[in-house]
Amino acid sequence: MSAGPLLIHPYLMAAHQILFSLAHNIAEVRVHKIFYPLLITLLITFLFLFVSERMRCGRSKSAAAGSIFWLLFFSYGPAEQLLISRLPSSAGFPFFLMWLVLAYFIMKKLSASSADFDKIGKIFNFTAAVMIILPLSNIFIFEYNSRANINARQVETQNKTGPASSTETPTALPSGASGGSPDIYHIVFDGYPRADVLKEIYGFDNSDFINYLKNKGFFVADKSYANYGTFTLHSAASYLNYSYYPEILEGDQRGARSHDGLVNLIQHNAAARFLRRLGYTFISYNTLDCVIYTADILMKPPEFRRGFLTDIYSDSFYNLLINKTPLAIYYKNVSRDFDFSLSEGLRTLCAYMFGTVSELGLRGGGPVFVYAHFPVPHPPFIFDDAGADFAGWKHFDSAFGDANLLVKNSAYRDKYIKFYINQV
Repeated sequence: MSAGPLLIHPYLMAAHQILFSLAHNIAEVRVHKIFYPLLITLLITFLFLFVSERMRCGRSKSAAAGSIFWLLFFSYGPAEQLLISRLPSSAGFPFFLMWLVLAYFIMKKLSASSADFDKIGKIFNFTAAVMIILPLSNIFIFEYNSRANINARQVETQNKTGPASSTETPTALPSGASGGSPDIYHIVFDGYPRADVLKEIYGFDNSDFINYLKNKGFFVADKSYANYGTFTLHSAASYLNYSYYPEILEGDQRGARSHDGLVNLIQHNAAARFLRRLGYTFISYNTLDCVIYTADILMKPPEFRRGFLTDIYSDSFYNLLINKTPLAIYYKNVSRDFDFSLSEGLRTLCAYMFGTVSELGLRGGGPVFVYAHFPVPHPPFIFDDAGADFAGWKHFDSAFGDANLLVKNSAYRDKYIKFYINQV
């Protein structure tokens, strides 16, 4: 390209919302997730500027158009949500048409402008640099502190929960129905409230289901709590290592990057190590929160075996980015071949888990330890009480979600739990 003022702002604007989204979710998203989105947006920016210069459209003006485009592109989702809160009928295609009209008039005005875009480019460079430094600083500081804390604790953590632990001596388990070791099923339904909470907050009486479990010989804790009331990974790391953070991470878990530290504990959890030494096969599912790649058998729906498309299809961070942009209108309303919504990914996973989990003990080859973490009834709500699909995201004002939809999700799920009890 021809010489001229340094114009980095379109590249910075292309990267800003990706880095901003990572910075605001840094404890729950691994840094490598930004690679594909950054590659795509930066490549599009380069090609746009390259073609614009070949067409002699004006280098500085083209750069300004690129920056404004990315600003409009990533502000689509937040602007739509703001308008929906005041005018619900504007959602979807009506807002998309308004956005297109606005983008057209802005670009037309920019094209006809005779302003000094070299000077404007310098202002854009400075503004974009400030915008990019803030999330980058947050990411780097968090990563540095997290890795320092995790490295300092890693040796002691491994000594306490590692395979060499002298306190984890294999012992014989009660015999199963066939005379060998019994199959073990650890089934988690994410966000399932206990009976009194369902009654108090949602007005739903769950006593019929609770009594069913008790009549089948299950113990049901009346005042149960999650191990940690923060994020799923906190509790999963705790119960799979049968301990709490003072024993697992030695101190204040906020001082370490929760995601990396907890993922390590879940991947090499004490329960699976202990049962493997007793001859068990560890089976898990390709869940959307934390895939346990160290499982002996990792179950996942056929639709999830698509490489990078699988990540877009099922990953909450990619869905967050998509829902910030006009791409959401296509993938939610037009695409029939491959739905990129998180709701569809969750629905596909749940249907697969519902259809396979009770059969895992019939595979032969010794006893199994099955860890099945269902992402229901946690929002977004994806089924009605008959199991029919609930399309798309459900926006709600309350942290507890939509009571009616939660109860319907729960009713459908409870039917399957009863089925599993009779099968397993």
